[in-house]
Amino acid sequence: MKREYHKRYSYDLQRDMETLVFGHAGVPTLVFPTSMGRFHDYEDRGMIEVLAHKLEMGELQALCVDSVDGES
Repeated sequence: MKREYHKRYSYDLQRDMETLVFGHAGVPTLVFPTSMGRFHDYEDRGMIEVLAHKLEMGELQALCVDSVDGES
């Protein structure tokens, strides 16, 4: 399955923000981390493995974004 890591600087937040993208096609689904979580939590907790078939078949694309929850 396709897995991409992105790190981009946010001028609004004055810091780098990280994102993981899983899958190559399909319905783009924005995945927010749990409270006080990070962009890699969805993968770490096994959710990507559960969705692997849909991701590999191009039915779904998961975009796991980072958070600034700890600063709010």
